[in-house]
Amino acid sequence: MTFFGLLTDRCDVYRYVESGRTQGVPVFAASPALTGVSCRLSGVSGREVEGDAETLVYTECLLFLPPGTDIRTGDKVVVAGQEFRALPPRPAGRHHLEVPLQRVWER
Repeated sequence: MTFFGLLTDRCDVYRYVESGRTQGVPVFAASPALTGVSCRLSGVSGREVEGDAETLVYTECLLFLPPGTDIRTGDKVVVAGQEFRALPPRPAGRHHLEVPLQRVWER
């Protein structure tokens, strides 16, 4: 099986762009950058961090993409209905691209 045969998931990538200003402060909105990209989500792990007033849940995983995919640090990535934030992408030679993803929410 080829690498591309392992990309059984699909993802959408959104890039934050300035959409206007409120009282001189830029307002950013997520704009679609890529849709229906072949990918594979792997290695989901999580941890909870308890604070005084809240509990934060961190989920981290790795996204595999075809080489040359235009994904950037801070992009919003939606895979299987779940939203993640892209951490710095790293090429794995010319074979594929690996992108650590993180999701944080309050419990």
